[in-house]
Amino acid sequence: MSGASMACPHVTGAAAYIKSYHPTWSPSAIKSALMTTGYRGKSLKLVTGDNSICSESTKTTAWDLNYPSFALYTPPLKSFTTIFHRTVTNVGTPVSIYKANVTAPPGLKIVVEPSILTFKSLRQRLSFAVTVEGRIQGANTIISASLVWYDGVYQVRSPIVVYS
Repeated sequence: MSGASMACPHVTGAAAYIKSYHPTWSPSAIKSALMTTGYRGKSLKLVTGDNSICSESTKTTAWDLNYPSFALYTPPLKSFTTIFHRTVTNVGTPVSIYKANVTAPPGLKIVVEPSILTFKSLRQRLSFAVTVEGRIQGANTIISASLVWYDGVYQVRSPIVVYS
């Protein structure tokens, strides 16, 4: 069984667990934490037992809604360049330096500016831009990449998806 009705109790429990450790966090901060855990597909498949590959997509764009994820629809065979702007809030160590690490398939160029975020205090907000460029070769194609901010202890992962 799957779907929103089945997922709701699980997500609610995970959100409550996060809230118990961070009682001052807003709902948006908790949502961001849930969406950016550093789990990889292989780890999730071990936990869920699901070996399927997501093949369905929607034509919704999130552009600059400051989500921790990046989604871009583009027509096939057309070159594209898109810039996403994001602002993050430091909820980890008060003084920390996070370095961007991008994993992208061939044919997709992703640049993060600045590639290093230096936080000097808790709850400090910093902004960055992610430029995604390339060309999708066919219709109904999905290309996945990721951006991971890493400070040597904590990893904050954001999925990047380009689809036609």
